Amino acid sequence: MTKLTDRRVASLTCPPGRKDALVFYGALKRFGLGVTAAGTRAFLFQYRAATGIRRLPIGLFGAEITTAQARARAEKLRSDVRDPVLEREAARVGAARPT
Repeated sequence: MTKLTDRRVASLTCPPGRKDALVFYGALKRFGLGVTAAGTRAFLFQYRAATGIRRLPIGLFGAEITTAQARARAEKLRSDVRDPVLEREAARVGAARPT
């Protein structure tokens, strides 16, 4: 666990020989960053649901979102008790059904 700042996120790299790595923010549980070998950095929110551990993407660092914005979204998600991934999947299934 480490403090995630824009400067720290920009400097993080994937360890040699791995395709990706996860770094979690110590002060805000379940808020983390995935770093790929190609250099992509994506913020995520990890939580436990009835189906197991789930990871909800928050956004790509730099192109879509800053660290402060991602942290604010994670705080909002943390206060949610529902399963946003299952709700999104249910909405897709509902939208795909003919009426």
